[in-house]
Amino acid sequence: MIFAAGSILWRELKPFEVEVALVHRPKYDDWTFPKGKYEIGESAQLAAYRETKEETGADSIFGPYLGKVKYGQGIEVKRVDYWSAK
Repeated sequence: MIFAAGSILWRELKPFEVEVALVHRPKYDDWTFPKGKYEIGESAQLAAYRETKEETGADSIFGPYLGKVKYGQGIEVKRVDYWSAK
């Protein structure tokens, strides 16, 4: 299993209107929430913060844990833990 972490990065534009950040991955020609694999000795939340900063440039404030997503098959199963970030 591959372990990764990321965030749902958002900002409030005005009351009841938010904007969510997505990252374009040209290699896969898709859009995704900022995420990436853990580095050695790194916690899931620290990996999520680092990846969010690297991929968006945002110095975000992390909020609650949102849960995990699993996808793939066999040894290529990837688990991604997500946090809310503002």
